[in-house]
Amino acid sequence: MNVNSGTRLAGAAAALFVAVLLAACSSPDQESTAGDRNDPALVAPPKAAPTPSVSNVPDLTLPIQAYQPTLAQRTVVENATVSLVNACMHRFGFDDALPPGRPSQPSLMSRRYGVTDPAIAERYGYHVAPGDGIETGAKPAGNGGALSRSAILVLTGDPNGQPRPGAPAPAGTYAGAAIPAGGCSGEAAAKLGGGRLFGGATTLADRIMTTGFAQAETDDRVTAVVGTWSACMKQQGYAFKTPFDAAASAKIDTPAPSTVEIKTAVADVTCKRKTNLVGVFYGVERAYQNAAIQRNIEQLNRLKAEIEQVVKAAAGALGVPVPR
Repeated sequence: MNVNSGTRLAGAAAALFVAVLLAACSSPDQESTAGDRNDPALVAPPKAAPTPSVSNVPDLTLPIQAYQPTLAQRTVVENATVSLVNACMHRFGFDDALPPGRPSQPSLMSRRYGVTDPAIAERYGYHVAPGDGIETGAKPAGNGGALSRSAILVLTGDPNGQPRPGAPAPAGTYAGAAIPAGGCSGEAAAKLGGGRLFGGATTLADRIMTTGFAQAETDDRVTAVVGTWSACMKQQGYAFKTPFDAAASAKIDTPAPSTVEIKTAVADVTCKRKTNLVGVFYGVERAYQNAAIQRNIEQLNRLKAEIEQVVKAAAGALGVPVPR
């Protein structure tokens, strides 16, 4: 087995996994940026239906989520990628290169509008709480050894460990066997075709998710309720213009929240509930997303079909049912 020295596996695995899923793949809906006026994610201010006061924020959903991979879908794609990469490495006489997949997806809504749960505020302040799904430095289980230069070549298609899925391997062969284009990572990417859908690249649905929030944040209806929230906070002795300013004031890199942080977070949540800030923000954001979806429905339907195709390929590679 040729795994003695070289790049540490943890770093290589993390970089590799992203590269595997960032296979060269593009489509017209990726060409514009969120700041471009021609960006299909940007829409005119829509009408927003009144939203009642929201109590259980993590259970909320946004319309564009219907066009993004679910946690179950991400899990099967990651597991299939790890399985395919490692099987390829075995063909060349190497041990597993990637540790078992451990995808983590926070509750999208739990902190979208800041801290919103009184119980969370009283215990954690603005610190990470269970259910937030934020990594806190724990490393995935797996072989913690190092990869040799030869292993890196076979894994990435590049002796320097610069993954180039789809690109020919510079050395061409290893131990008499042809190295796949882009190494074992490129082979896995080619079999699944995940590309921009699962590897962190921005899809139209992702842009609508971020752009809709940004547009809602500056919408007159949201800025008005944020102003009311700010006035509520001022009455309790806090000078913050927005809830995000309040959260930014906390030192969340400390082991535990301070008394000041907890009191601030409790006041923050109290004012959010008094003003129905979350209900207004959520309602306006939904309206922007629905308008963007209506504008781009054909592209989004194609995107959804692409996701389902990749998930089906991943499930087939693992021999498991196709998740939804």
